[in-house]
Amino acid sequence: MAWVAPRTWTAGEVVTASMMNQDVRDNMNYVLSGRGVAQVKVLSASNYTITSSTFVYVDTTNLALTLSINSGRIMGWWTFSELFDNTAHNGKAWVGTDRDAGAAMHGDATYGTKLLLTNHSDDITLPFYFSGLSAASHTLKLMARTDGSAGASITIYKATDTPVYGMAFEI
Repeated sequence: MAWVAPRTWTAGEVVTASMMNQDVRDNMNYVLSGRGVAQVKVLSASNYTITSSTFVYVDTTNLALTLSINSGRIMGWWTFSELFDNTAHNGKAWVGTDRDAGAAMHGDATYGTKLLLTNHSDDITLPFYFSGLSAASHTLKLMARTDGSAGASITIYKATDTPVYGMAFEI
């Protein structure tokens, strides 16, 4: 059920049950109904290591948030610990959120969100927001890339003490 813009009432208009059902009951049901929500938490003994200079999925299977929406808007975040390694020089890494297998990327499609890293680890929270979406099911996936310099890699930890966590919800 989708939201229906309430009618503009006129003086002297006779109100019918169907008018009230649409404007009051149906719209309140929409407002109070459960909105789309998805979450994922990945724990493992091994880590994700990315060396690509173009965006690749961090994990195509386990790090996917799929939710059905009506409002056209999704908001959420990824939380993870990472280590950027480049002993040659101060390289760069980027992360981003892909929507619907390449339909859009949160942030710049080439760079996503830049991580300012110099051979050390950080805890990262990467927020994202998409709007103007169709009322349908949408899938979001975490992506990462390096600057392509020699020896550059980004490792995203997924051990029991540092899980990769994703959350998305309709707003």
